[in-house]
Amino acid sequence: MKLIDTHAHLDFEHYHEDRAKICARASSELQAVINVGTSAASCKACLDLSYKYANFYATVGLHPNDALSFNDKDWAKIEAIATDPRVVAIGETGLDLYRDVPLIPQKKLLEKHLELANKVEKPVILHCREATQELLDFINQWSQTKPMPLCLLHCFSQSEQVMQRYVSIGFYIAVGGAITYKNSQKLYPMLKNIPSYRLMLETDAPFLPPQSHRGERNEPSYIIETAQKVAEIREVSLSELTEHTTQNAIHFFNLPNLKNKEPQEDLAF
Repeated sequence: MKLIDTHAHLDFEHYHEDRAKICARASSELQAVINVGTSAASCKACLDLSYKYANFYATVGLHPNDALSFNDKDWAKIEAIATDPRVVAIGETGLDLYRDVPLIPQKKLLEKHLELANKVEKPVILHCREATQELLDFINQWSQTKPMPLCLLHCFSQSEQVMQRYVSIGFYIAVGGAITYKNSQKLYPMLKNIPSYRLMLETDAPFLPPQSHRGERNEPSYIIETAQKVAEIREVSLSELTEHTTQNAIHFFNLPNLKNKEPQEDLAF
């Protein structure tokens, strides 16, 4: 069984010169790659890639850092392709206090993503940066009146206590190349104790390359180094880790049920 990269951005400009080569390598070496949309144009590009490569899939959403530029026209485009069979999740969405984007418009945008996920019955990829308590509070409030979709915390680097809180409400946890960095030892207790049935792997390519590629552009094929480090920390074999994380991704994104249908009519993006 091969690994699955649950979070990549192969549509980004970082790959303009050699995208075909990078995608071909990822397609041949991995079980699947989930390309994550961050804007209306990005979502369409991710969807196009999913129809070009049989084991590529797409998600659709608007990044929380762009909450202030939200407009109904772009959202309508995202809604229009959210039901496409190659779209396997909504997002990435969430909360981010690292940059100077007000929290209120981020929360409003997150609400729209959750509503869309419930409508099309697909899971959600969540982004959270320096907003852990704010996101937990939001989830608690939302869950009191509306159903919470199945969620995956992308690029997780919080404490074991926070991880346990998310797992207790049914969330999945994805870790990436940062776990291989020399200063990541503080995350080992958290990583050791993520239940095997809730763990997934990602690259966040082109960002956060593993240790041996620090300073370079990341790509999905580099996920093997992350997997090896995670297996070492969790004291399991690479094959066992691959089995668990790949099956988790197949279940979360409902990959076995996808069919090679023709894409929806091309939209004017």
